[in-house]
Amino acid sequence: MGSANMKKGPGYFSDMGWKANETLTRDYLLSLRFSIASNFGNGWGLTSTIAKWHGTYRGDTTIRYEDPNVRANVRMDPRMNVKPTLSVTNFLPSTRFIGSYNFLKFYKNKLVVEYFHEYATLGAAVTLSYFLPIDVSAVFGTPWINFGGEATYSVFNGTWDNYSVGVSWATQHSTLSFTLLDKGETLRVLYWRPIGQMKKGAVAGEVKRRIATKESKLTIGCAYAINPHTLIKARMNQYGYFGAALKQEVRPNTFFTISGTFKLQALRKTPRIGVALEHKG
Repeated sequence: MGSANMKKGPGYFSDMGWKANETLTRDYLLSLRFSIASNFGNGWGLTSTIAKWHGTYRGDTTIRYEDPNVRANVRMDPRMNVKPTLSVTNFLPSTRFIGSYNFLKFYKNKLVVEYFHEYATLGAAVTLSYFLPIDVSAVFGTPWINFGGEATYSVFNGTWDNYSVGVSWATQHSTLSFTLLDKGETLRVLYWRPIGQMKKGAVAGEVKRRIATKESKLTIGCAYAINPHTLIKARMNQYGYFGAALKQEVRPNTFFTISGTFKLQALRKTPRIGVALEHKG
C-alpha cells in the first residue's frame, strides 16, 4: 500500500520477492522517457517527466515537500489533472496516514492508514469510488521470514473481489517467496541470489503457474555492475523472448538507460527499444 516500511517490521505484502522482481523488470523500457528531479533545499523539490507511449507524448510535473514525518506532493499534467497527496507519519505512534485527491477523477480519491510493529505490518485503504472498495493487508514475522496476505472487499457488492496470500524467506545469500494470487488461481515463485565475491551481480527467476489451466511461465534474468557507474542486465522467458538493458551514469546523478526486447525465433522483426534519460539534482 505504501512505498516504505519505516525500516521496522517485516515490510509490505507487495515487498515479497521484490529483489527478484526488480532484477527481472526494472530498467526494461518500452518507450522514450526523460525525467529531471531538482532539490531546492529545506525539503522542497520538483520533478518533471516526459514520456512517449503509443506514439503520444505525455508529461507531468510534481512539486514535493518532505521532512521526517510529513511528505506532500502535487502532481499536474497538461490536461489539468491535479493530484495532491499527503502522508503523515507518527501522528499516532508507529502509524502512517496517506490521503490522495484527484480533482478530475473523483473515483481515484483514496485514504490509507498503515501500522508498523516489530513483527507485523498492517494496512487498510478506502477508495472513494461508486463501489467503495476496501483494501486490507497484513504481514507477520521478521524481515527474514514472514507470511501474510491482502484482499479487496467491495462494500457496494458485498463481495471479496480479490485476495492473495504468501510467504517469504530471506538470508544474506538468497531470497525465496511463494504467493498465491488472484483468489488462489495463480502460484508465483520468485528466487534471487547475489553472485560474485563482491556481490556486484545477481541472478533471479520467476515461475508463474495458472492452477486451473496448468499453464506455466518461466522467466530467468541476471544483472551485473561492471563498475560503480555501469549496470548491464539480461532476461529470457520460455517463449523465446530475450531482453537486455544497459544503465550508465554519464555524469554525476545523470543516468542513461537503453533496453531492447526481441523474440529469438523472429530475429527479422524490429525489436522493441526503450530509452530513458534521468537526472537527479
